Amino acid sequence: MAVVTASGEEEVLDSGLSCGGGKSKEACGGACQITSIPEVMSNKCFKCKNKAQIKSRSDKYCKSCFLDITEHEFKAALRTNVGVRYHDKVLVAYSGGLNSSALLHLAYRSIDPSAPRRMGVEIGVVHVNESPILNLPESDSAEFQSAVRAKVEAYGLPFFCANLEDVFELHPELNSAASASAAAEDGITSPLQKLQALFASASHATERDDLAEFFRMKLILQIARREGYQKVMFGDSATRTAWRIFSATCKGRGLSLPLDLRYIDNRSDIPVLRPVKDFLAKETAFYCYWTQSLPSSSAVVGYRGNKSGSIHLLIEDFLAKLQNNFSSTIHTILRTAEKLKVPQPPVTDSPYCPLCNGFRESSVQSEFGLDESMNQVNSTLAASSLFSGSQSTSSQFANSLNGVICFGCRRLLENSASSLPDLLPEYVKSFVSQIPPSTRTQREVMREAIAEYILDESAVDE
Repeated sequence: MAVVTASGEEEVLDSGLSCGGGKSKEACGGACQITSIPEVMSNKCFKCKNKAQIKSRSDKYCKSCFLDITEHEFKAALRTNVGVRYHDKVLVAYSGGLNSSALLHLAYRSIDPSAPRRMGVEIGVVHVNESPILNLPESDSAEFQSAVRAKVEAYGLPFFCANLEDVFELHPELNSAASASAAAEDGITSPLQKLQALFASASHATERDDLAEFFRMKLILQIARREGYQKVMFGDSATRTAWRIFSATCKGRGLSLPLDLRYIDNRSDIPVLRPVKDFLAKETAFYCYWTQSLPSSSAVVGYRGNKSGSIHLLIEDFLAKLQNNFSSTIHTILRTAEKLKVPQPPVTDSPYCPLCNGFRESSVQSEFGLDESMNQVNSTLAASSLFSGSQSTSSQFANSLNGVICFGCRRLLENSASSLPDLLPEYVKSFVSQIPPSTRTQREVMREAIAEYILDESAVDE
């Protein structure tokens, strides 16, 4: 599939489609418009023996058979892989990109009375507006939001919309007077100003992408609870999941990978479902093109610069080129990663990071034999510029935060401005305050681990 970069250059992915509005969901999450389709293949459709129009994995299909098989596989995934049952209330996370557009249309077709094997579930749609952090012109942002709303209304489904800055208004009972006073002194009072200040303190596009993902998930789950939905569906395709494996490993988040790869993620009280996890980006692109399920907007949302500015885009570009030359690349990566073991944290512990909801190493160190190595890494990070210095109120919170977040989030904070911890939403600060601080420093823990190898000073003097 051809995509257009910020510089205007066209790059080739693997499907032969041309993206006229920007990159696909895997590249940017934006509103991409497919403008061309490759030449029709001369081979016959595997199912009906008519002229084939697409090669999907090892088989070739015509348009009609491809759409039928895709919808059949999606309904089978709902029943068997993600466990959607009769009368379930399911919320679809919709960004307006290729994957989420395909997911939304597939979800609608699963309850459409005119479709075969209709499922008796209740579908709602949620969208999080991220335009304040994307530096988009106001006209482009308004155009895209209108197109998203119009697309959902065309399906006749309940629609819920939130702005990314609403994360600062979650749990208003947690907002302390001290935090409000400190923010007012800096001239930061509105949620939008807080969000922009937080993202301005993140030094790299990778950190900004991570923060946006954390807040987006928090908002979507909160809306699902408020509106009474039992499950949330995300459009993570096989291609997106594969580059997530590499990017998470590069950022130090590999411990939570087994949960990120599952069809059902039960870390929250609202299960997160990934019913299109077996579909390639090429397949979702063709499905969107043939069903005309993309929003009618050319605004590119989610693209934050050239590919060298973000780990996500670098890895995506790398895997796209591999998949273009070796068609089994994506599924080979997924089959290999599925062999990873899921950590089993203690029941009495709080195992998840308050920022990313990934595993905290302290909760599973003994299971994987990470005690000594992680203590050494944590001691190094604790001595960094972010967590050192005088014990002001700000640095005390940073030190407390360092003890309860995962390794990947500590790296995120270390690479960002020292003011970033104090700009985090109140729900993160509340979580930190509820966990009692360790009575021992990392240095004391390390010394205890190597105590039997340390010579007694008095014995050396003798």
